[in-house]
Amino acid sequence: MLEYIRTLAKRIDPGLGLACLLALFAFYPLLQPGLPNTADGALHLYRTVELDQCWQDGVYYPRWAPNLFLGYGYPIFNFYAPLLYYLAEVLHVLGFSFQGAIKIIQVGTFLLYSLGMYVFAREIVGRKPALLAAATYAYVPYRFKEAFVQGDYPQFLALALLPLVFWAFYKIIVTRKPGYLVVGACLYGALILSHNITAMLTSPFLGLYIVWMILSLASLSPGGDKRNSFRNQVFWKNLVSEVLPALVALALGLGLTAFFWLPALYEKRWVQLDLLTKGFFDFRQYFLSLGELLSPSLPLDTAASNPYMPFNLGTTQVLLSLVAVLALLPRFGLRREERSHLLFSLASLSLCVFMMLPASTPLWEHVPFLAFAEFPWRMVGLAGLFTALLAGMSLRLLTDRGQPSLAFVALALGLVLVPTTVFVYLYPRQPFTEYPDPTPADILEFELESHAWGTTSGSEYLTIWLTEKPEDSPLLHLYRAGQPISKLDSQHLPEGVQAEMLSHSVVSDSYHFTSPQAFTARFNTFYFPGWRAYLDGEERDIQISQPYALIEVAIPPGAHTLLLRFEDTPVRLLANGLSLAALLVTLIILARSRLAVSPTPHPTGYLSRTRAVLLVTIVLALFVIKEALVDPHTSWFRKHSPLPTVLGAQHAAQINLDDKVLFLGYDLASDAVRQGEGLQLVLYWQAQQPLEKQYSVFAHLDAPPDYTTRAGSDNLNPGGIPTSRWAPALYTRDKHIISIPADLPPVEYLLQVGLYDKVTGERLPILSEAGQALRQGSGQAVGDSIPLQTIHVLRAKPVNVRRLPHRNGSLLDGKIELLGYELKEEPIRPGGALELTLYWQAREEIEESYIVFTHLLDGEGNIQGQQDGIPTEGMYPTSSWLAGQVVDDKHRIPTAATAPAGSYRIAVGMYQLDSLERLEAVDAEGNPLPEGQIVLDTQVEVESP
Repeated sequence: MLEYIRTLAKRIDPGLGLACLLALFAFYPLLQPGLPNTADGALHLYRTVELDQCWQDGVYYPRWAPNLFLGYGYPIFNFYAPLLYYLAEVLHVLGFSFQGAIKIIQVGTFLLYSLGMYVFAREIVGRKPALLAAATYAYVPYRFKEAFVQGDYPQFLALALLPLVFWAFYKIIVTRKPGYLVVGACLYGALILSHNITAMLTSPFLGLYIVWMILSLASLSPGGDKRNSFRNQVFWKNLVSEVLPALVALALGLGLTAFFWLPALYEKRWVQLDLLTKGFFDFRQYFLSLGELLSPSLPLDTAASNPYMPFNLGTTQVLLSLVAVLALLPRFGLRREERSHLLFSLASLSLCVFMMLPASTPLWEHVPFLAFAEFPWRMVGLAGLFTALLAGMSLRLLTDRGQPSLAFVALALGLVLVPTTVFVYLYPRQPFTEYPDPTPADILEFELESHAWGTTSGSEYLTIWLTEKPEDSPLLHLYRAGQPISKLDSQHLPEGVQAEMLSHSVVSDSYHFTSPQAFTARFNTFYFPGWRAYLDGEERDIQISQPYALIEVAIPPGAHTLLLRFEDTPVRLLANGLSLAALLVTLIILARSRLAVSPTPHPTGYLSRTRAVLLVTIVLALFVIKEALVDPHTSWFRKHSPLPTVLGAQHAAQINLDDKVLFLGYDLASDAVRQGEGLQLVLYWQAQQPLEKQYSVFAHLDAPPDYTTRAGSDNLNPGGIPTSRWAPALYTRDKHIISIPADLPPVEYLLQVGLYDKVTGERLPILSEAGQALRQGSGQAVGDSIPLQTIHVLRAKPVNVRRLPHRNGSLLDGKIELLGYELKEEPIRPGGALELTLYWQAREEIEESYIVFTHLLDGEGNIQGQQDGIPTEGMYPTSSWLAGQVVDDKHRIPTAATAPAGSYRIAVGMYQLDSLERLEAVDAEGNPLPEGQIVLDTQVEVESP
């Protein structure tokens, strides 16, 4: 027995345990009551509660969530990847609370990041480099944004599966064992069921990985002629035989999950999924800059309820990736598998980075389904896989150079530095949120509070038959009172109708009706394909009422029993059948295979048990130093703003809004933005008292002269947090991206912000320090809008002066040049109007606001038509012009009704409004022009009436 234990101990890789230990820093902050206070975490907890309700009714794979969207029901389980909720529900059935189940999955996911990456990298680069790769993958900064700020737990889980998915397909390629084929199919299926979008973004890279590895290994096979391999029929035959197992694994993975993705793909035509490509979800607003991707991780402000975290690749991740490039040099003697993985990782990382930059816009616009990913920054998660592989490759520079001690020292140093660089993210916002025994009633209260209807941000799974979105429900009192839920709209029943509810479940409602007359029964349930009605056992047509797309059924006079039931559509039945068939094939393959999971022997990177113990000691020592010395006795890795001052804010302020909220300042990416782009703005707010109402924030660009809103952004939940949850001791960081319409006039706008009641639309007034409403002339913000500053909107494409139909070059007062003009050279009649566009350019900033005059002159110099005004139809005074900016100034010159027929000229210029004095004018050669007017070369013909 002892000999068996010794043999087993020798076979166990100590790196597996060490890889799990590396995740200690990451998951330790979770070991406290409650869940992190994240933007989306509550959504996923409440979906698990809804799944639990379905299980209680014996529906173990629901497609309909009856309690979501204020009790009207919502087909979220038909479209959203369900694996996270099933894992949490299994844990809940085993006795854990809902929040406890979610937390266990979070901790397990952190462990999986490190362990999965170690298993994959160990196959390629050996044990010691694999440990560095595992640490690098576990401590990608994006992990902590997801776990502690964003809370997209399904995506968090999916990214942890990526290394194991690639590992399985690598094993399929190099061993071609049927057992690995089953493992690969199951892992790929798990990825699909974890997060739709991550699976969609990963699949092209996985396909390229399979092709690249097979081609690399085949073209470099011993004894093969590299130059003629691709022309050899034997080569292609072998290639097909090598790629077939991987294709079968992919097909089985798709087949096993067809029950989910096939109905979701086909039935998306029945929901408003296009909402995820518009407005707030438009991917064009979420591209990153190369500077942000390469930025370091900085301390989070503990005075903020939602501190800023950039979407960065990670400092150590980038540096180690750059070092790995040196391994391509022949002197380091990489094996062919290593070189192939190094080249693939570099290419894939470059592609990921490109897909996050604005230059990739055409791909996001034209690649099918890609726009549904919504946020290009999602590619940061996938990029982490490749930076981790490259980090492991960087240690290969030492592992086979005859310097094992140096390699070990480098590994130990790396295992210390990699997690240390993200210590700044290991202090999640306090306190955590407690969710004691949530119920369906809590789901409805959450929806009302957050406006996350159906636990989604965009209500994207509402049916297409709905024309108006309800924000209230007659079912609320039943949920709040804990009474049985009756979906029948009793207020809609005519007099004399008696209705008795026979049964209610998550997928059915049954009623007995007695009526002396025919009537229509309405149910407070959204219609979605799958709902069917049976009257006395015979199927009846369902009618769809407007505007809420509620189910209605015509009931004849007499006594009748009605059954409403949610059933599978033909495509769902087909998908279920495909998954059962794939499961049968998978079981047959599994039964005929013998899988012994073991790493491929690697000539370098061996890790002895003695050194493994030393590394464990180093990691634990670092943990003890952080928890026992650094955290309690220093403020390292943290910062705290002394409110009401926000450290790092570009523009500080202290503006009181109705004694409820304090405006602390703002950051602005730029004071100029082009048409069709987005203006990035960050606002800082602090509640002065607990807020009972839900307030939203507006950020508007208002145009002169009447300052009407021409573009804007409204955050229903500022900073992603309902205002009723704002803690007065913390400030909220509220980011806006104002989309600039492509046709917005290129002038100067006033940027104004404020708060308003979600329900009434009433804005919070601005008060003085004494608590009084401010009035005009006080020199401070007044009314209910806070003016921040002016913003210049620039043309999407600058005016090409050389292509102007008519060039001019005259100069006014030595500082304003008339570059040229456009004029419709068509005859007009008396009383008609002349369309003229002038193109001005200020050579320097203009302090005064001048009036532009445009006169239509007859042969004797008499004015037969004129139009004077502030440039650009009153929207762009010269005092706002930017030096060097080309201003297109449109005028519509009315012609006098008594104007005689003949040839006319147009004279233009500028004058001061107070004195009416014209600016001096000179032509392009510097010659003075009489009366300060520029007479255009083009003649205008006026025809007889």
